[in-house]
Amino acid sequence: MKVIHINSDYGNTIYKNLSDELFELGVEQRVFKFVRPNNSLASGYDDYVDVRLNYNNIDRYFFHVKHNKVVKDFFEYLSDKDADILHAHTLFSNGYIAYQTYLRKNIPYIVTVRNTDVNVFFRLMVHLRKIGINILLNAEKIIFISPAHKEMLFNKYIPSKYAEMLIKKTSIIPNGIDEYYFENKNKPKEIDASDELTVLTAAWINKNKNQINVCKAIQILNLKGFNIKYRIVGGVEKHNTYKKLLEELESHSFIKLIPRKNKEELIEEYRQADIFAMVSHKETFGLSYIEALLQCTPIVYTKSQGVDGYFKDGDVGYAAESNSVEDIAEKIEMVIDGYKRLSMNSVVEVDKFKWASISLQYKEIYNSIGSR
Repeated sequence: MKVIHINSDYGNTIYKNLSDELFELGVEQRVFKFVRPNNSLASGYDDYVDVRLNYNNIDRYFFHVKHNKVVKDFFEYLSDKDADILHAHTLFSNGYIAYQTYLRKNIPYIVTVRNTDVNVFFRLMVHLRKIGINILLNAEKIIFISPAHKEMLFNKYIPSKYAEMLIKKTSIIPNGIDEYYFENKNKPKEIDASDELTVLTAAWINKNKNQINVCKAIQILNLKGFNIKYRIVGGVEKHNTYKKLLEELESHSFIKLIPRKNKEELIEEYRQADIFAMVSHKETFGLSYIEALLQCTPIVYTKSQGVDGYFKDGDVGYAAESNSVEDIAEKIEMVIDGYKRLSMNSVVEVDKFKWASISLQYKEIYNSIGSR
C-alpha cells in the first residue's frame, strides 16, 4: 500500500506522529508539502517529506491560480512515483489537488475536513462551495477531526440531495496525543470550593483563543465570592497585533501570563490546575483539552467546536458559548460543583486519542480502498 499525503501544513507534530505510526504498521508513504514563497525549503523534515515551492506571493490571493499551479507541479511530482491512494489533509487547499488528480489520473483519495474548511472556506467563500462539495462527492472517504464540524457542515452547507450519500462514507477520527501524556497520567483530584482555585488556558494569546472572555467570566465568579486565579500559558506570536489585549489581561491581579513551555513543564501546569478552560471561537480539535483530562483536570470547552461531541456534556466538563461571558462563568461554576465526579471521569475515554489506535483506523481505510 503506497500512500501520498498532500499536506501543505506538514511540520506540525500531529502529522509526523501519524506518519511514524503508519510506518510502524507497514504503510509506505511520502508527503507532498507545498509551501509559501520565502518559506524555508530546507530542513528539519524527514526524508519522506518532499517540500515544493510552486506558486508566488500574489497567487495566494487567487484560489484557482495558486492551486492550478500546485496541481501542475503535483503531476510532475507523480511522474516517477507510484501511488495507490492520496490522502488530502484539508478539504480545499489539499483536497483540490487530490480531486484534480483523481479526475485526470484516476487515483482514489480520502480527504480530511478541518476547522478552516468549515469556518473559513464554506462559511465565507461562497464562490468555492461547489468545488468543496465536488471534492467531497468524489472522495472515497471523508474524515472529520471533530464531530461538531461534521454536524455543522451537514446542517449548514451540504445540499440535502447529497447528504445520505456523503454520510455513508464519513468517519470521525480525532487527532492523537503524545504518548508522554498517557505514560504520566494523574489520579483523580478533589477541591474545596472555598479555597483558592486555579483555572488554566494553554494556548497562544489571541482573539480566537478567547482568553479575554474566560478572564471576564472569572471576574464574575470572584465577585460572587470565589477565589480563582487564572494562569495563561503560551505567550504571544504577534505582540504588536495583540498589544491592547495583552495590556487588558495584564491589568488583572488574578491573571498570570506564562511563556510557552515544553511538555515536561506543561504537564505540571495541567496537573496543578483545578480546571482547564479554553473557549476558542473556532477550534479544529484542541490537543490541550485531552492533555488536561489525562491529568484528571476537568475542562470547559467550546460548544459546536473542537472536542464537543467526543464526550457527553457533563461527563468530563461542560461546553460553553464562546461569545457569552455569563455562560462561560456558569460552566466553570458547574465544574466546581461537580468536581469530584468530573475528575474521576476524566481518564475513562481517552484511549481513543492514542496514535496507535488512530493510525490503525487509517490503515484499515487505506486497505479497504486499495483492495477494491
